[in-house]
Amino acid sequence: MTDVTAALSVAMNNDMQELRTISQNLANVSTNGYKREVNYTTAFQRVLDETALDQSIAAGGRIDGTAPEIGAVRDMQQGAFKYSGNAFEVALQGEGFLSVSTAAGNRLTRKGEMKIDEQGRLSLVSGEPVLGEGGEIFLRNSPFSIGGDGVVTQDGVALDRLSLRAFRDARLLNYQGEGLYAAPADLASAERPFTGKVMQGYVETSNVKSADEMVRLVEITRHFETSQKVLSGYDGMLDKAINVLGDL
Repeated sequence: MTDVTAALSVAMNNDMQELRTISQNLANVSTNGYKREVNYTTAFQRVLDETALDQSIAAGGRIDGTAPEIGAVRDMQQGAFKYSGNAFEVALQGEGFLSVSTAAGNRLTRKGEMKIDEQGRLSLVSGEPVLGEGGEIFLRNSPFSIGGDGVVTQDGVALDRLSLRAFRDARLLNYQGEGLYAAPADLASAERPFTGKVMQGYVETSNVKSADEMVRLVEITRHFETSQKVLSGYDGMLDKAINVLGDL
């Protein structure tokens, strides 16, 4: 495989990954607390423009460097807040996460839809117990409140404070799916105090902007089609060169 075809192959594979990411983002535009996924290149810019490709072909199929592979990070930008009036729903204003317990260990989340489970614990609606600074939080079947500082109060008694964690760069967290994140052990030094506010009766909506994703969808589709045409043209040029050499 020549440098040109190798670079085009990587570029087209990257476009396919971009399309999968955009599809996932659009599928979660209405998922509360969802953070959009963003692809990035590990070395150079993803786009190989047509001029650079034409010049490389004219120069004998050489490209300075190769098309970069891409990876993905979560865009941790805060979504908009929507008032629900439901005491079992909270949103975090500012950078930070709720702590929850799972079978795989403690995890972090921005999801704030909760319930009281069969054991009387404050839990996410998906079942993970929400953690306070003292551990699991047990509630009776009576009204309760959660203050802006995360203190859970019921029947006039402060039961616990939500375990709220924040980091200098939340993009370093490992996404586990279903709105849950894991903090790598070496990330403890990057932790900082939560300085935001807990908002009871609100939910944080997805930070996906469908219009932006649609624009990206059009751009990536056009780039893929252009790369495909250039690859086809280059293959045709090689076939001609081989036939000419065969006639000599």
